[in-house]
Amino acid sequence: MSVVAGLEMRQVDLPNGGPPIDLVKIPEGAFMMGDVVGRSPEPDTRPAHKVFLDAYEMAIYPVTNGQFAWFVEQTGYVTTREEAGLDVPYWHHFAGADWENHPVICVNWIDAAAFAIWAGLRLPAEAEWEMAARGGLDAADYPWGNEGPKNHCNWRGASKKPNVLVLNKSGWGLTPVGSYPANGYGLFDMSGNVWEWCSDAYHPDYYENSARDNPKGPTKDIKGIDCPIVMWENGDHLDVPPHAFRAIRGGAWENNTFGLRCCERISASAMSHSKGKVGGFRVAC
Repeated sequence: MSVVAGLEMRQVDLPNGGPPIDLVKIPEGAFMMGDVVGRSPEPDTRPAHKVFLDAYEMAIYPVTNGQFAWFVEQTGYVTTREEAGLDVPYWHHFAGADWENHPVICVNWIDAAAFAIWAGLRLPAEAEWEMAARGGLDAADYPWGNEGPKNHCNWRGASKKPNVLVLNKSGWGLTPVGSYPANGYGLFDMSGNVWEWCSDAYHPDYYENSARDNPKGPTKDIKGIDCPIVMWENGDHLDVPPHAFRAIRGGAWENNTFGLRCCERISASAMSHSKGKVGGFRVAC
């Protein structure tokens, strides 16, 4: 156990001696969730509301190619993209020797959940993700405050993109995790680089009646599909309907400033392949 940003940090070794995952303990407490600065046109970020969370741990970085490759090597796991035989890029197409420390992409909720359970961890609840992203700041749009992103993170407008894995004709793409400054909790890449899957089902009206203590998401998604709350026990992640929509947070390398806000919410079905080159994840405990 060590200390980062005044908080406890620990490493979790992946099974059979794999690359470790660094976790920071986020202390219990309350924060304002949603559009706290009142300038979002998106109703799913409102109303802003106070949420209390018990202490939990959040991974300092998104899951990397090296970590996901170890998972695949040890288990023989095949992503749903590969299993479906789709004529699209797969995660390993972007996971060469020079890219081990870049975030894994081309994975969906089902793939992320499989990795998390194998690692003895889980995906973060949407409220946990947002509290962690805010890094202890109140009334701020971004993890670093209210000023524009500039070179605070990997987004389309960043002038510095160290060791970028180019993914489009504009020269934008993935950067190694931890390439930009950490937030107040010592977490990296909470804005930009890759969108991150959360545990929760997604419904745009959820904030109107969500629990105020340790919320874990709605029980119906945007399409009205029944979504049992995932407690990450006894294989209950396998009960998630594959077509049910799940929450996604954080923005990615191709986003503009709006997509990088702490309150920004998007979604896709658990088995979706639509996020492709922009979709990754981080784990929690």
